[in-house]
Amino acid sequence: MRNTFCKEERLNNKVFFSEILKNGKKIYYEEFILIWKKTNQKVNQRFPLRLGISVPKKNFPRAVDRNLIKRKIKEAYRTFKNFIYNNTNTKLQAVLIYNSKRKPYIETIVSLKAIFNILIHQLND
Repeated sequence: MRNTFCKEERLNNKVFFSEILKNGKKIYYEEFILIWKKTNQKVNQRFPLRLGISVPKKNFPRAVDRNLIKRKIKEAYRTFKNFIYNNTNTKLQAVLIYNSKRKPYIETIVSLKAIFNILIHQLND
């Protein structure tokens, strides 16, 4: 599998986004909130996980900062997504919210990996 974060892997449909925020299961870990939901069988999804990334305007009022944080999170996710794909056998949709007032550093990337490990453990139980 290629290490890209292509358009089909992104969750950018407002209907799916709001449905997950309303009805999804939440995982809190340090500065991240991961809200996830198993997809319906009707939804044809090529990838095991479709991910949407959100950075609240309340914490970062400047769009430049929000976009920079989203790029860093996408890059971190892109580098270890094969681990997630190999350990899940169900189709998921998830929204990852960065809920901190400081810009991400190396520790943030480690906590991002940890929150996806928690997700994998919840799916396997």
